[in-house]
Amino acid sequence: MAMEIFWISGSPYAWSVLLTLELKKLDYTSRLLVESQGELKTPAFLALNPRGQVPVMRDGDVVLPESLAILAYIERKAPDPPMLGNSATETGRIWKFMLDCHNNLISPVDRLVGPALESQFHGGVEEHADDMREAAKIARGELGNLEAALTDRDWLVGSELTAADMVIFPFILLFERAIGHESVAPLDLGFGPISEQYPAIGAWMERIAALDGFEKTYPPHWREAA
Repeated sequence: MAMEIFWISGSPYAWSVLLTLELKKLDYTSRLLVESQGELKTPAFLALNPRGQVPVMRDGDVVLPESLAILAYIERKAPDPPMLGNSATETGRIWKFMLDCHNNLISPVDRLVGPALESQFHGGVEEHADDMREAAKIARGELGNLEAALTDRDWLVGSELTAADMVIFPFILLFERAIGHESVAPLDLGFGPISEQYPAIGAWMERIAALDGFEKTYPPHWREAA
C-alpha cells in the first residue's frame, strides 16, 4: 500500500513533504483536505492527529504528524537521493537551516500572512500595521541571511538539493504572496519583487520551480486565484 499524505492547499509544511516525495520518486496517495469545510476537525482525521493539523503521513500502521518528523521518516525509508546529507557536516548544516526556518523565519511570515489573508474577508490591515512592520524587519534579516548563503551557490547546503531547500522554499513563496497582496501595499514595508531585491534567492526559487513534481504539488487554490 502506498504511503498516504493528508494535507491542505497552501500549507508550506505539507508542501515540503510533497516535494520531497516527488523528488525521491516515491509512490504516495494524496489526501487533500479542505479546511473551510471542517475536514481537519472530523473524528476520522482527529484520530490521526488530535491537534487537527497537517501534514499527516500514514504508511501502513505508522501514523506520523509534523513535517520534519515525516521528512526524517522518508529519508530513512528511501535514502536515495539523500536529502539530509552525506556527511556529519552536511547533516548538521541542513538541520541548522531547517531549524533557523522554524525558529526564526516562520513567525514573521505568519505575522504578515495572517493579516493579509484576513483582509480578504474583513477589510484592511491597518490594525496590524505596527506588528507587520516589525515582522517585515525581522523577515528582511532572515532573507538577507539566505541571500548570503545562496551567493555563488545553487543550493543552501553543498552542491545538491537537500531538505533545507525543501523546507524553506514554501515559506519564501508564501511570504512573497503575502507582501504582494493589495491590502499590504499601503504599509510600504520596503519589499519589492523577491527576484529583484534578492537575486540569489530569486534564482534559487526558479531552480526549484523547474524541478519535476513542482507543478503537481503547487497549491491548487493559488493556481485558481492567479
